Amino acid sequence: KNYAIQIGVLNNIENILGGGDRLSFVGTNIADFIQIGMINSDVPVQCGFINGQNDGYFQAGAINYGEKNSFQLGLLNACVDSKIQIALVNGGGKGILQIGLFNVQENGVQVGLFNLTPGKENFKGKTSFQIGLLNYNPRSYIPWMPLVNWDMGKEE
Repeated sequence: KNYAIQIGVLNNIENILGGGDRLSFVGTNIADFIQIGMINSDVPVQCGFINGQNDGYFQAGAINYGEKNSFQLGLLNACVDSKIQIALVNGGGKGILQIGLFNVQENGVQVGLFNLTPGKENFKGKTSFQIGLLNYNPRSYIPWMPLVNWDMGKEE
């Protein structure tokens, strides 16, 4: 168990808050909350090349993945339930805001070059708003729109 700091090539700690192990490759674990390293796994705050977590607050890295996350900053972000994503490519289920060149998300605001809202059945009633060069939303009366598009409540 780690209640302080680990610095090393491969750091592994038992999660003192419950759950499995926390792994950091070439980096630092600070208690059970922060990881700074090349590859990080399952703590709330992560800075590294590749970051992965189930339930966290912040990820900054080249590749970020999370099940539930408040903020992701990187080159490629993927999250099932994310509040804010900023990257070249963002992918998510539900969220509040995506800023990037290519954004894919079921609902929320998307700002980018190309924005896509797939419009799956379980997200009916959710709203989305897109600002970009080309925007796609199947729930809009005109699914493909340049500059601006939004969910107009159209049935698929």
